[in-house]
Amino acid sequence: MNTFTTDVSASKMNGTHLQGYIETRYDHIVERLGEPKHTSGKTNVEWLIEFDDGLVASLYDWKLNACPRGPYRWHVGGHNDVVVSRLAAILDVPYMQTPF
Repeated sequence: MNTFTTDVSASKMNGTHLQGYIETRYDHIVERLGEPKHTSGKTNVEWLIEFDDGLVASLYDWKLNACPRGPYRWHVGGHNDVVVSRLAAILDVPYMQTPF
């Protein structure tokens, strides 16, 4: 498995877009990635991840009134769809890549 960091500058996320989804619970993500460090105008919580090879990913909720605590289909953003399977492996959960 690739190593990664969650200490990522938001500027590294420029140009990323939806790559897929990961189904899990908020507390499971926090257990594996730590507390979320970012939000944007359309998210309540967001994790930014950079892998050892320089690929970046974001894991976030989308256009909700509050952070989802129960089972939720989290959005995965990135420049490349491989980040979806990488995050799923870290979290040990199912995933779905977007059919673009």
